Amino acid sequence: MLCVMPEGIACPFDAFELEEQGRELGELVDSLDLVTLEVIHLKVRQIRRGTYLGPGQIERISMRRKALGADLIAISIELSATQQRNLEKVLACKVLTRTEVILMVFSERARSFEGKLQVELAELQHSATRIVSGWTHLDRQKGGIGLRGAGETQAEADRRQIAARIRKVQGAIANVARRRASGRRKRVRAGVATVALVGYTNSGKSTLFNRLTGAAVATRDRAFETLDPTLRRIELPEREDAVLIDTVGFVRELPESLVAAFQATLEEATEADLLLLVTDASAPDRLQRRESVLKVLTSIGAAHLPRIEVINKIDLLAAQRRTPDVDERTKGTGTSTTPKGQAPKSLECPVSALTGTGTNMLKQCIAYMLGTGEVHELAIAPNAGGIRARLYALGAVLGDSSDADGTMRLTVRLSSEWLQSLLKEDGVTLAAKS
Repeated sequence: MLCVMPEGIACPFDAFELEEQGRELGELVDSLDLVTLEVIHLKVRQIRRGTYLGPGQIERISMRRKALGADLIAISIELSATQQRNLEKVLACKVLTRTEVILMVFSERARSFEGKLQVELAELQHSATRIVSGWTHLDRQKGGIGLRGAGETQAEADRRQIAARIRKVQGAIANVARRRASGRRKRVRAGVATVALVGYTNSGKSTLFNRLTGAAVATRDRAFETLDPTLRRIELPEREDAVLIDTVGFVRELPESLVAAFQATLEEATEADLLLLVTDASAPDRLQRRESVLKVLTSIGAAHLPRIEVINKIDLLAAQRRTPDVDERTKGTGTSTTPKGQAPKSLECPVSALTGTGTNMLKQCIAYMLGTGEVHELAIAPNAGGIRARLYALGAVLGDSSDADGTMRLTVRLSSEWLQSLLKEDGVTLAAKS
């Protein structure tokens, strides 16, 4: 496969950004088990209406394709349906846009019913913009006796069928979203805090998820290994447990169709109490990748949430004898520009998910951001055993005993908000601290 990186007027990036985008496109292609034979950078000073690229540039690509024996070309920019079709005719091979490469990766990674639905929706929405009039022998389908007009074109029929399928898939995804919302409401009623992992693809989110929760989510060094959100309980120091959510990774300029299709999944991030924004400390463009993630978080309405900036893969920095670059707003773990006396909106914590370095400190930071809670002794009536079970499910119980009359006495660690909510229920009273 050849990877083509246009630059210039149509792609106003500096040399470093272009180099990183070319490397990223190559990584996406490689994750499809395809081989990138060469990355070609082309200066585009004038966009051609029919082919985007000029005749000389097309000839250069064609010569390299034939010399290398490539049967597929990936181009980093978006093409119109006509431009893509014309390039395929001239180059005599399949041409994929960056969005189509990402869609192929997503299609291969989807495992759950929900993930497959979301990928199908994104593919259908993309296909709806690529329909061209290529069926000359079916240019018009004649109407029969009693029908109005001359019928519909083949392109119109295709659009109608795609639109019908999109509505059906959107309905199925809406049902999934309702089930997710129901699960979130149950967690809120139970007082369970939620923490969502977000970050650039291949930044080590799933490895960190496994390290913090003891789960066994599949991890590989490739883009978009995780598509389906996974929830596990995480034990935190000096407070009740929380739920950690592993979400889909992002890339720079993530196609809007993908953001829209994965809205149900991304809602897990928008409804979280705390975000862990994971970045790859060894990536030369770490700050640019972070900005890409923040851009997506802004688009889904989650940029305002409290977060911990998790600088992952510091073990690679140690091997390279480098130190992590520090965000201008924070100058070290637990340091921020928040006024004294107020809880910070953001902390910074360097870790290595692979070796476990810094993960205990990260758990302490999570507990601090969520609020550690205080120790109380509760008296629970014998007929309120369900409340006791809920407190155990929270991981809030520090001690448990019973009186002769069956009254349960629990020593618990709870936040003040959850405690006040609990005391409103029948059969629960507050006793002196033990």
